Amino acid sequence: NYNTLKITYIKRCFLVSNNAEPTPPLGTILGNLGFTIKFCEEFNNFTKNLPSYFYLKVLIYIFENRTFNFKIQMPTTSYFLNLLKFEKTISLK
Repeated sequence: NYNTLKITYIKRCFLVSNNAEPTPPLGTILGNLGFTIKFCEEFNNFTKNLPSYFYLKVLIYIFENRTFNFKIQMPTTSYFLNLLKFEKTISLK
């Protein structure tokens, strides 16, 4: 039960949905904690239905017994509006 465990680390990072890999920079952030591959598998499975261009803010909670949990903050409305923005520049010579 995560409610009774003490949090020893909180790591914040931005990851592309369904694209976490155990290589740097994520491997550098989580490598010494020993669960980079497991985190990548769980994160990719959790975000598999999202488009692959979403940048997600992820909070990774590492507990005293060396287990982890993560929370994903979904993109803001302004992020979605920027994705929809279309600019076209026409140059007349």
